[in-house]
Amino acid sequence: MLVFSLYPTDEEVVLNQVVQQAKQYNIKHFFVSLHIPETERLQQFIDYMQKLHRQHGYQFFADISPNTLTMLNIPIAALAQLKEYGVIGLRIDFGFTLTEIRMMHQLGFKIALNASTLTEAELMELADIPVIAWHNYYPRPETGLNDAFYQRQNRMISEFRRMIFSFIPGNRQLRAPLHLGLPVLEVQRNRSPYINYLEQRIIYGIEYVAIAEGTISEPDMQMIAKYEAESIITIPVATIDEGCWQVLKDKHWTIRIEESDASWRIKATRHHPDLTIPSHGDGLERVRGALQMDTAAYGRYSGEIHVLRQDLAGDERTIEIGRIAEHYCELVDMLGGRARVEFKKI
Repeated sequence: MLVFSLYPTDEEVVLNQVVQQAKQYNIKHFFVSLHIPETERLQQFIDYMQKLHRQHGYQFFADISPNTLTMLNIPIAALAQLKEYGVIGLRIDFGFTLTEIRMMHQLGFKIALNASTLTEAELMELADIPVIAWHNYYPRPETGLNDAFYQRQNRMISEFRRMIFSFIPGNRQLRAPLHLGLPVLEVQRNRSPYINYLEQRIIYGIEYVAIAEGTISEPDMQMIAKYEAESIITIPVATIDEGCWQVLKDKHWTIRIEESDASWRIKATRHHPDLTIPSHGDGLERVRGALQMDTAAYGRYSGEIHVLRQDLAGDERTIEIGRIAEHYCELVDMLGGRARVEFKKI
């Protein structure tokens, strides 16, 4: 499931762009923050949420704190009125007691807690509530989570069989005040949203991914939508031999189940009748992210196409037929045996 984000501090043009991209891709769930200290128009923002809910059926997970109740002038017991604005869930980062959290659950809201700081003791205390674990994002560079901690948190949460949500940063309208991205993982700052999305889904097994800010570039969104709908990984190529492209384009291919450190092998390309297979290769140094074909010099392997996982020494029995676009090279780390893929020129 894919989620977009809206904030009361967003300019109107940004709000409209986010809603438009969500509408284009039939996304109806949003993360909203109702406790940003910089905002002075919270009531205006939730009125906007209500309009979206009534016109389009959009639903919201709202990040709240005690300050939210103060700004809206409502007690916890009256929080149910937020349902009129399309709020179906509350993400609670800090400031509420376990008793208050239970009260919100009894009001009919889904409850999400900060997965980045959640402890085993807290999960045990709330074992009677099907809480969602929703990670935090980190606006300041160098403060995002590292891989080891992220995996430890997710393993601990998974032992309690709780759903995990996570964020990836946008790449078009970065949120104020820093405008430096909103990643959960520091490594995902300033990186392709498509690569970040695949990493969350495939490497970390996160089924629920939220775009933390603004919209994302159309090529990335198209490739994300393809995976959401069909579990097909799009491999964007910047350069490719035209004859090979005519064979590879507009088809779905499968990666062989066997894994090697050197490359991913594409099934059904060996001896393909429509491929023109050279007698010998180029002998050039082979680079990570390149598309390689085995030539006739490799005998029964001739025609087989590989996606290189690492740099390799030159081999006169192989020839480079193309390369993954530079900003997407890390895609090779997201592939795996039996993965279904398609190739796309960008």
